[in-house]
Amino acid sequence: MPTGLRFAPKASAMVDSLFTKGGTDSGFYKVMANGIRFHRPNGEPWFFFVGNRHDEYFPITCSRDSDGRVFYMHGLSSVTEKALGFDAMKSSAVTEFVRAQVNLVRGQITP
Repeated sequence: MPTGLRFAPKASAMVDSLFTKGGTDSGFYKVMANGIRFHRPNGEPWFFFVGNRHDEYFPITCSRDSDGRVFYMHGLSSVTEKALGFDAMKSSAVTEFVRAQVNLVRGQITP
């Protein structure tokens, strides 16, 4: 992430980062059909990178509703935008960043 946040590919790897050199991960991610959902260290969903079959790439905020289901916003909250460092980027740069991350995780490009 532009702000230096790091996310592990699964919760157990995020926990392992507590005991290894290089710093602690900020959470973990889960690859889904339409993108990547990022979770906080406690497992709560935080944001989602959309990468869908329509070739659309954009970030949105997500959380849990009162019934425990994941709720997806229609955009990125200003708090999450700032935490990720997207507030200082042009929207086209954010789109390209999200596209690169989704494709990297899907194995379509190499780092």
